[in-house]
Amino acid sequence: MTAVVVRDGQIFVGDEEVCLISGEIHYWRVDSDNWPAVLDAIKALGINTIATYVPWHHHEISENSFDFSGKTRSSRDLESFLELVGNKGLWLLIRPGPYIYAEWLNAGVPDRVIQFNKLHSSFKRAAKSYVEAVCKVLHPFLASNDGPIVALQADNNIECWDELYEQQLGLCGGIGLFQEFLQERYGAVADLNLAWETEYKKFDDAKGFSALLDHKPAMMRRYLDTQRFRWWYSNQYAGWIKQCYLDSGIDVPIYFNGFKSLNKEQSLADLAEIGAFAGINVYPTNEFGESDHEHRHTLEDLRYVRVYNKIPYIAELQAGNCHGFHYSRGLAGPNHYRLLTLSAILAGITSWTWFMIAERDIWYGSPITEWGHKALELFETFKQLTSISKTLELPKTTKLVNSSVVLKDLHYVCQDFRTDDTVLSAFYNAGIEYDFYDPGRDAIINPIMFYAGSNWLAEVEQRKLLKYVENGGNLVIFQTHPNMSDEFVEMNLLGISQPDHVMSKMFVDHFDTDIVFLINGKTLRVQRPSPLFIYDPKEGEEPIIGSRSPSEVYEDSSGEWSAKMSNLACHHEICIGYTKLIGKGKIMVLGVKPNASMIISIHEYFNIPIPARSETPGIKTALFEADGRKVLVAVNNGWESKGASIVFDCELVTPSIYKVTNYMNEANWNVDMRTIRHLSINVPAKDGIILGMERVQ
Repeated sequence: MTAVVVRDGQIFVGDEEVCLISGEIHYWRVDSDNWPAVLDAIKALGINTIATYVPWHHHEISENSFDFSGKTRSSRDLESFLELVGNKGLWLLIRPGPYIYAEWLNAGVPDRVIQFNKLHSSFKRAAKSYVEAVCKVLHPFLASNDGPIVALQADNNIECWDELYEQQLGLCGGIGLFQEFLQERYGAVADLNLAWETEYKKFDDAKGFSALLDHKPAMMRRYLDTQRFRWWYSNQYAGWIKQCYLDSGIDVPIYFNGFKSLNKEQSLADLAEIGAFAGINVYPTNEFGESDHEHRHTLEDLRYVRVYNKIPYIAELQAGNCHGFHYSRGLAGPNHYRLLTLSAILAGITSWTWFMIAERDIWYGSPITEWGHKALELFETFKQLTSISKTLELPKTTKLVNSSVVLKDLHYVCQDFRTDDTVLSAFYNAGIEYDFYDPGRDAIINPIMFYAGSNWLAEVEQRKLLKYVENGGNLVIFQTHPNMSDEFVEMNLLGISQPDHVMSKMFVDHFDTDIVFLINGKTLRVQRPSPLFIYDPKEGEEPIIGSRSPSEVYEDSSGEWSAKMSNLACHHEICIGYTKLIGKGKIMVLGVKPNASMIISIHEYFNIPIPARSETPGIKTALFEADGRKVLVAVNNGWESKGASIVFDCELVTPSIYKVTNYMNEANWNVDMRTIRHLSINVPAKDGIILGMERVQ
């Protein structure tokens, strides 16, 4: 037996590393005569790992009677496909469900079970029988038995489907899993009534709230408990289906996937703890649409993968489109796939599966057709990206980051969190790469953190932030800070002062003023802040003083009629924030919403270097280290090519002559960075580049 394990961000079969740059193929949707040609084309891309679902619905001939050898139809010959994959020298990620989605009837399960939710005894009984049957076929092909299967994905996008099964689940009241969850959480119905401000006689009376009607504590608790139930359900089922596979002899890593890192249907962080790892799905619109909004949110979702995953992995990275989605997503070309893949690498992703690497029935726009033919311009792009990823050995690179954004997963997915949060927008506009710090998870610790969550946070999580500062960390808070527990009881363990005065913009915009203030000797301007928090500094709080200034938006256009009136408030000094020492660290509180220049200046104030940053707006960069060389990733989501000046942390990129290699076109040149501390590059529109930098002398 060969041990198959996850370590160091990779899968190992014995001592052999498995490169998880893979592509999805659906054997039952491709004519078996074309399997060899398709697999050969995949290998020609430089890919040596593939993935496939196994559709329960398709292989079940009658109840508990299965065809996995092709006796009834050649498309059911899973055994021959597995044998061919092994003979071709490919590794395989197997995804046998029970649910597979995959644009397949009933999402992959037989008609007889779709009436039951996944934790219903009737579904579990049927699913267990299927798992036992398919595992008998898979067992000889496991990598532990010298076969090609290196990992198994249990089910797919696990969720409770509350709209379909709300009666069964108890979300409309009655006896169901929702009531079981509430009883487990509260113990006694009296405690539930106290939290929800209800007068239930028994747990059976409780009903779910999947929308937030108001922000009153009782409603927040009710809404969050419904959200927690969704995750509880997914976790319960994930644990059960994983055990089914273990009981059926699966001894390779078992993993899960989900829609996004941060979503309402499943907690990928929880699933990554239940399994060996967990992957997300990424399907953006072509070239991320018309604005930066989608690109920013995609990067956020990708960054959060690093919070919880042993392998920073994308289970489904868009390659082509399903019919229907091509209307909303658009038909993608080489630029899109370079921009998408390099954005994933920039965010810290090291492994992925392209879905689909080969076309099938209603899926098109992939680099390989279902006959094994090559879509030349796409094929060459995917080949290039595969080659670069292997050359860089992404799992062995170290991402160089000094900043974190504090964000709890429940804050992001709940409706009370602002999806256009100004902290995240400011970081995106500043082009500063960062990690997420979720105080509810074991996470990456960086020397400066910016709070971007809601105003409620569990006591244990508030204490983690307090300890971080006491031990020498720097925490920056703008207008929102944790002042309640997750039970919505007043709790402010960080001791953040409430503003003493709050102002909002006037009804007539012409009279609004900007706020100008200094941080680290640099003048910063916030245009017409609304609301504006004003403080009376308390003992131990060092004030940050700002003054009102004529608005840059209107000072040249509003005319003489408003000039004197708007000047009435100008030049008055006010305290817009403060800093205070706590133990070895410091907290900065600012009563304005952040912008890009503010984020940069705050790093300078705390003397926290930014590893790499473009001085040209719109260029996002990240710096990595591997084998003594630096690797710079730069992407441009704009509609025009941009020349960019990249500045580096001088301790990471020391004054020297560097050989720079452009991995996109294999060009290389020398750059003297002994006197000039920047690198000039050109980044094409809706595209990106990767550069290697090695010291010559």
